[in-house]
Amino acid sequence: MKRIFTLAILSCLFIGSISAESQYRKKTFDLFVTGNILQWEKVIDTMKNDPSCQSIEDKEELLSYYYGLVGHLIDIKDKKHARKVLDDALSIIKPLADENPENGRLSGLMANFQGFQIALSPLKATTLARSMLQHANKAEKISPDDPDVNIWSANILFYMPNVFGGDSQLSREYYRKALRLYEENEALRSNNWMYLQLIITLGLVEEKDENYEKAHEYFSKAMELYPEYPHLKNVLYPRILSELEKS
Repeated sequence: MKRIFTLAILSCLFIGSISAESQYRKKTFDLFVTGNILQWEKVIDTMKNDPSCQSIEDKEELLSYYYGLVGHLIDIKDKKHARKVLDDALSIIKPLADENPENGRLSGLMANFQGFQIALSPLKATTLARSMLQHANKAEKISPDDPDVNIWSANILFYMPNVFGGDSQLSREYYRKALRLYEENEALRSNNWMYLQLIITLGLVEEKDENYEKAHEYFSKAMELYPEYPHLKNVLYPRILSELEKS
């Protein structure tokens, strides 16, 4: 009887953790789709201090929100704020990665956080580039079929100069593989901001190469799925339509 009671308690705790993580996942997704990603900081602070969200899976989810927020802050040129949020993320991931050296998701996130450090302070490339690439390669070896890991590996290859190991063509393969993996599993796509961001990224990559028809395919796909996303609706989609009219 005591064993059954203990198992029941553990089961309730596990279900509670999944429920809490799902709640944060939906909240961050809704904020992303409505163009309010800066409000993620409040969600991050709440989740970080939530006693029901302290498992390694919860921490991975939390760190993925840090990753998204720092990237957004860099995009909008708020480097001071980006450094602050990044420092907080590093204080969480460094000990976690040390304790879990065979965790592919943590390795992929660490690679991207180091990439952010370089983006904010380019001189750090001389000391961090090698470690960043090692983390990215390690993540891919450990978790080759994790779509998020493929995205994080692709990011490193796409944004790094060739002299430091960048490879834009290989990055495209990783992005496309990530999309295929997402589309094979509906549960992975549900309330997942990274899925939407991936479709947008693929569109931007094709647009950059002036492959406007292909870019239009990706942006149209995103519009069908998430027509309310402001940046897509107001900027990206009209822009690609304009490019198609010119060509």
